[in-house]
Amino acid sequence: MTNEKQYTVLSLTKMTSFRGVTAGEFIVARIFNYRGEYFLIGIDNMLPASKIKDAIRYSIMKIVQSPWLVYQDNPEKEKAIKDDIKEMNKRFKTIFCSDEFITTNKYADSVIELLNEDAKIEDFDMESAKKPLETYKYFKVKELNNSYDNFIENSMGGFSSHAETYDVAIIMDEELGLYSIPFYKTFCQIFEGVDIENAKECVEYFLNNDSISDKIVRRVANNYPNFVEKINELLETDYTLDSLISRYKSEFLKRTIYSSTSVLYHSTAFSTSIEMIEKTGTNNNASDNNVEDSASMPVKKVGRNEPCPCGSGKKYKHCCGK
Repeated sequence: MTNEKQYTVLSLTKMTSFRGVTAGEFIVARIFNYRGEYFLIGIDNMLPASKIKDAIRYSIMKIVQSPWLVYQDNPEKEKAIKDDIKEMNKRFKTIFCSDEFITTNKYADSVIELLNEDAKIEDFDMESAKKPLETYKYFKVKELNNSYDNFIENSMGGFSSHAETYDVAIIMDEELGLYSIPFYKTFCQIFEGVDIENAKECVEYFLNNDSISDKIVRRVANNYPNFVEKINELLETDYTLDSLISRYKSEFLKRTIYSSTSVLYHSTAFSTSIEMIEKTGTNNNASDNNVEDSASMPVKKVGRNEPCPCGSGKKYKHCCGK
């Protein structure tokens, strides 16, 4: 479900590991490629077919945590992601004449929607969207706590549904895709000499957030000569830029990791989750094929002309709503 490719595997596990496994069930398994053959070395978890919602939730969270799972071993999927990034990059730079746009969470969803091929740019209030906040500060946003249980629900509402107001940068990386980064301007102002509330926590958020690539960190570092000095001052460390990247962004040094937004747009698991939400509608107790689910699905139905929750910038009807 996560990597959308069929595998034929040779099992290296004991036959007792397969007790109770039947057709249609979902398993979390570890396989590896050796000389062109795939070997199953362990089954970590199993879910019955009736728990499809839980299986999808798990799959989506794995994609957010490790986007490469969608396209590793799947060159056709990776090509589709790269082609889409290329087209979106052209549109982004045409609209914004830059590769980044700083706004707030109240406008971020609408800014992303402008990347939709049939969006009416002339109807968008660009001046209001780029108006700076009076005060920049870092704080924890409860809706950004995308745990296993609430990721889909929080994604459905978009940035604009969040109770508090904070800055968001929409950044287009021509290689890795589209990023929506909360508190990006706040982070930058730390290196501009502005006294930012919770500055240390903001730095730790950027360094520990696996959705923020090494290229984003280097982007800020290249713009501010005092970047490493200020980081070391706040964290009481003695990093160089390379050692900082190696310490916090090592996964990005091992492989090409496209942005979660760009990958989710091409994820069958995510589009399936949206379809299930549509079927659920406004009934909290509704179920699909008598599926049991301990965590309720969101009650908001996505309009066909609303921005797709996957963050692709396209309308729902042209994206996961297909």
